[in-house]
Amino acid sequence: MIVGQGRGVTVDATPRVGPAVVAAVHLVGALVWWSALAGGFPLLHRMSAANRGIPLVIGLVALGSLVAARRAPRWTRRGALLLAGLWFGIAGCGAALFRDSNAWVWAACAGVGVVGVLLAGWRRIAIGSLAVGVGVGVAAAAVQRAAPAATRPLGTGPEFDVPAGPCEWDGTLALDLRAGVQVHVNPLLVFESVSQDRFWTVFAGRWWGAPVRCEGEAVLGGVRRGRFVGEGRMVLAAEEVDGELKIDVGVELDAEVYSHLNHFLEMTVTEDEVSLGFAGCAPVVPSAPDGASVFAYVEAGGELVVARASRREKGPFEPLCRTTLVDGVVAVRVHVRGEAVAEVELRDWAGQVDTTPSPTAGWGVPGNAIEFWSVPGAMYLVATLAGTSVGRGFHSVGHAAGRYRNRVVVRRL
Repeated sequence: MIVGQGRGVTVDATPRVGPAVVAAVHLVGALVWWSALAGGFPLLHRMSAANRGIPLVIGLVALGSLVAARRAPRWTRRGALLLAGLWFGIAGCGAALFRDSNAWVWAACAGVGVVGVLLAGWRRIAIGSLAVGVGVGVAAAAVQRAAPAATRPLGTGPEFDVPAGPCEWDGTLALDLRAGVQVHVNPLLVFESVSQDRFWTVFAGRWWGAPVRCEGEAVLGGVRRGRFVGEGRMVLAAEEVDGELKIDVGVELDAEVYSHLNHFLEMTVTEDEVSLGFAGCAPVVPSAPDGASVFAYVEAGGELVVARASRREKGPFEPLCRTTLVDGVVAVRVHVRGEAVAEVELRDWAGQVDTTPSPTAGWGVPGNAIEFWSVPGAMYLVATLAGTSVGRGFHSVGHAAGRYRNRVVVRRL
């Protein structure tokens, strides 16, 4: 409908509802995308493009399309078609790169693209806009692929034979610290969520990692030994002498494993009011599961940092302490009601961790972490060589193939 004409220009002010709806939805989506995923990456880092650059482009296109809706509806339509093409690019690139993830994800993305085209109104003249959108979508999908595994297996570890036989042991060991207080340690490498194609684990065809099972155990000369299999093969030797629990584990991964959650060490102290003092740092009180988490990590330079999240496990992060490790050993004192009751040494963890930026944490935090929480009646700690528990998202990161070692000493004080 012609509603105005002047100076030789005819203006069609008929509302273009479909294209405007497409633009508005994508503007909201870009804002959510921006706020939901981690920031603080270097400008040229791929996650800076994934979490900031691409949503910025989408948001600007959507905003421009809305501004042009009344006076230049043709440009609104072109913007809407560009945004619709985004989903075709995501679907095509995702189906090609992430073949082990659930196919319905890519079918759903293609369906969103079809709806967008129908709402925008197809015009042959706008095929270029659709093509540009496809290109942006390809980039948006491609940057979600996990970087190559960056853990550093030592290549050494205990080697011994354990006769196969009935075994229900999960690898957990216990040490009495004082009356009513125990520490439970599981030093096996356990993957809780995995991705076979390096995409987000929430879309994986097989979410859970291979369960760890014991294939045999034996006690010889006071040393308890076990053989386990999960995503890799593991052997464990442990003995308790004069209030000191010595653990030595060898882990063999034949191929890279990409995961969201995993643990290289799991520890529980069965008491309230537990605090942890990393060597060179003041003791810190673990947060509640829904509080701002406190955790430690090792930087590329080898320093250990204890930090606090802004909210739950999300950044930005406030450094509480920075200390230099002695011979690469992470030493932690366990305090119960203010009194030191045990010391835990992680002798191999720091030398094998992934120190590259975590895709979910941002703000300079790498993929390794020692996380700890207060739970009713206990303190729970998890150490990971490479994971994405800290931060926002279900991105996967890799453990390189090779032989890992995990020597842990728990000493009663």
